[in-house]
Amino acid sequence: MIVWLGSLSLGLSYLISPVIVSWCRRKSARLTAIAGGLMASLGCLFASFGSQFHQVFLSYGIFLSIGIGIARESANLMVGQYFKRKRYFVEIFIQSSLGIGIAVMSPFLSWSIGMFKHWRAGLQLITCTLFATFLIAVLYRPASLYHPQRRAILHLKTQRRKIREKNPINNKPPFFDLTPLKAKSLQLIIVSTFLFSFGYLSPLFYWVHIIDQNSRGTIEEMQSVISPGVIFRYIYFGISLTIGVIIFGYLTVNRRFKNRINKQYLCQISMLLTVLVLISNVYFNESAILDFVSIFIYGVAIGAFNYSHKMLVYSLIRAKNFGKAWSYVQFTQSFAIFLGIPLSGHINIWFHESAPYYGFVFSAVMCLSGTVLLLALNPEFKNISQNLSDKLHDLHHHSCNASSDIQHLNPMTPPNAVCDTIDDKTCKPQKRTIETVTEETSRSFVLHPMGLNMGSL
Repeated sequence: MIVWLGSLSLGLSYLISPVIVSWCRRKSARLTAIAGGLMASLGCLFASFGSQFHQVFLSYGIFLSIGIGIARESANLMVGQYFKRKRYFVEIFIQSSLGIGIAVMSPFLSWSIGMFKHWRAGLQLITCTLFATFLIAVLYRPASLYHPQRRAILHLKTQRRKIREKNPINNKPPFFDLTPLKAKSLQLIIVSTFLFSFGYLSPLFYWVHIIDQNSRGTIEEMQSVISPGVIFRYIYFGISLTIGVIIFGYLTVNRRFKNRINKQYLCQISMLLTVLVLISNVYFNESAILDFVSIFIYGVAIGAFNYSHKMLVYSLIRAKNFGKAWSYVQFTQSFAIFLGIPLSGHINIWFHESAPYYGFVFSAVMCLSGTVLLLALNPEFKNISQNLSDKLHDLHHHSCNASSDIQHLNPMTPPNAVCDTIDDKTCKPQKRTIETVTEETSRSFVLHPMGLNMGSL
C-alpha cells in the first residue's frame, strides 16, 4: 500500500499537467504558482497529523501531489517566458536541482525524525521548506514587464481590446489545444515514454524495502528512524543524478558536440543505461562494489534521461507550443508510473522464492521496448534538410540585397538584371541579353561584399 501511495502521488502530479498549463495560459501563471505552493505546504502539514491511512491518502496522495504539480508546471512556463534561445543551458540547472534536492532532503528528513523521535515533527519541518515555494511564487513577474518596447505592446493591446468591444466575436480557443499532438514525432515520443516509464523508477521506490529486508529480515521490523544505508544510497543517487545532467547537458550545449551528437541518441544512451541497471538489480546481493557502481550508473542514467528527453521534445516542437506538448508527455507518463511501479513490486512478491527481484526484469523489458520504439524517430535527415534550406534562403537573401544595391547605385541598370522583390523566396528568371548578364556579373563581383555588409547592418 505504501508503494501504491507513492506512485499515486507522483503520477497524479503528472496527470494534471495539461489542465495546469491550459489554465496558466488563460489566467495568470503567478497566481497559479502561489496556489500550488500553498496547497503543497498545507498537504504536507495535514499529512503530519494523519493517524489513519485514508487521512494520509487524502493529504499526501492527493492534496500534496496536486500542489506540487501546480507549482512545477507554472514554474516551467515562467522559465519558458524568460529563456528561449538559452533554454538548453538553463535546463541544466533546473534538472540538476532534482538531484541536489534528493541529496539534501534525504538526510534532513532522517535527521529531523531522529532528533524529535517521531515522523510528525519531521514532516512539519518539511512543510516549512515547502512553504518556500509559496514565497518564491509571490516574486514571479511576467517577462513582458521587462520588454524594451513594453509601452508599444500595451498600446496595441489596448487598441485591440477597444476593437473587440466594438465588434464582439466569440472566437475563444479551446481549453485543451491538441494541435501539438498532430506531429508524428511527438506521438512516437509519447508512446515510447509511456513504455519506458513503466519501470525506470522502480529501484528508487524499492530500495528501502530491499535494504531493510536484507539487514533486518522483514519489513515489519523497521524502526522509526530510516537506516543509514538507505540514506547513503539516496545521497549517492542524488549526486550521480546531478553529474549525469551536467555531462549530457555539456554534450548538448557545447558547439563541438552539438552538431555531431543528436539529442535522440543521447536520450537512447540514457535509456539503455537504465535498462542495464535494472537487469543488474537482479544480482543486488552479489557484492557491495557492484551495488555502488549500479547506483552511480542509475543516477547518471536518470539525470541524463530527464534532461535529454525534455530537450528532445523541445527541439522537435516550437518553443511556443512546448509547454502544451510537454504536458501531454507527462500526462501519458502518469499512467505508466501509477501502474508500472506497484506491478513490479507485486511480481517481486509472486516470484520471491525462485527469483526475488524478477519484477526488475519486467521493468527492464518495458524500458527496452520504449528504447527500441524510439529508434523509429529519425530527426537527423529533417535537421539536415532544414539547415540546407535555411542556408539556401540566406544565400538568396544576400544575393538579392546585392542586386538591389546595384540598382540603387546605378539607376541605368535595366530592371531585368535584378529580382523583382527582395522578400521572395525564389527569384523568377526573366529574359536577359548577353550584354546585360555580363554587366551584372562584373558589377556583382565588386558590389556583392557591400551588399552583405549593408544587409548585416
